[in-house]
Amino acid sequence: MTKPLPLGILASGSGTNLQAIIDAIEDGRVPAEIRVVICNRPGAVALERAAKHGIATEVLDHKAFKST
Repeated sequence: MTKPLPLGILASGSGTNLQAIIDAIEDGRVPAEIRVVICNRPGAVALERAAKHGIATEVLDHKAFKST
């Protein structure tokens, strides 16, 4: 049996793509493990989806950084 591919997912909104990846992993269609979800919007639904599945999250609020 091969080790699952470790993944980090970038999200910024509702997390529908994140949910599709979670579903594919849980159904055994994708041999991977999501290790972290990084989101640029505090309170995004994607963070709730990750938490529901026990996936670590980090928020890097893009508004906290100077734009050039």
